[in-house]
Amino acid sequence: MEETGLKLKDVSFQIAVNTINVPAEYHYVTIFLKGEVDVSYKAEPENTEPDKCEGWEWRKWTEIPPPDELFWSLRDARAAGFDPCGSK
Repeated sequence: MEETGLKLKDVSFQIAVNTINVPAEYHYVTIFLKGEVDVSYKAEPENTEPDKCEGWEWRKWTEIPPPDELFWSLRDARAAGFDPCGSK
């Protein structure tokens, strides 16, 4: 994951989301994958693109911000029931 400086292992497909907002002229097709951080390389993300990204932090899936604060594709994936952790 070049944006975080992390390496993943055991990567698998989870869901694909086609997010469209015509008034905003917004269209993203996002593929969500799930993987495990390869801690033999490093365990903490770093901001490798500070001009494009405010930063990275670990969060529990149940503690992700409300939908109006999320990347639209993540908001739509959650609305479709996507939960990579099986949390309830």
